[in-house]
Amino acid sequence: MRCGPWLVFCSFLSTALYAEAFVIPAENRDQSLKATIADFDPKAQRLLTALEKGGFADVQDLFFPEPAFLQLKAIAKPADYYRQLVKWYEQDFAREKARFKNRGPLVFKAMKGGSCKWKAAQTEANSIPYWSCYKRKIELTVGGQPETIEVRALINWGRQWYITHLGPIPKT
Repeated sequence: MRCGPWLVFCSFLSTALYAEAFVIPAENRDQSLKATIADFDPKAQRLLTALEKGGFADVQDLFFPEPAFLQLKAIAKPADYYRQLVKWYEQDFAREKARFKNRGPLVFKAMKGGSCKWKAAQTEANSIPYWSCYKRKIELTVGGQPETIEVRALINWGRQWYITHLGPIPKT
């Protein structure tokens, strides 16, 4: 952010925006406030549209946001790990795009299966708690034939659900 002569105001604004990005939503503090996983359905539809007609840039925002991730992870270099996760997500997207290339329209049917659980603070190298859902399946048709795409892991930030692993979780 370039401030010029408005340095004091700009400094205040930058600090306010930074602080707002790191407010922990109620749903990530209170296990009883589980975000509705069905809210991810429109995002699953967007993923299919990007796989059929678009590109990775169309679905980058479906991935867990970096400011929340940096606050969530209790590891030495969370930004480095975040970049690795995004790289894996992009590779998973490319794999799925190649799988469905030229096979006909991708039509969303439902998102089903899997299991969700509360991840307490201090588990899986996390500093705050959150809900996570594993092995959800996007049911679709491709050229009229039934198919599925596994969304290996989704986590919530507030009322929103985000992808953290589209495919198998690589061993690091």
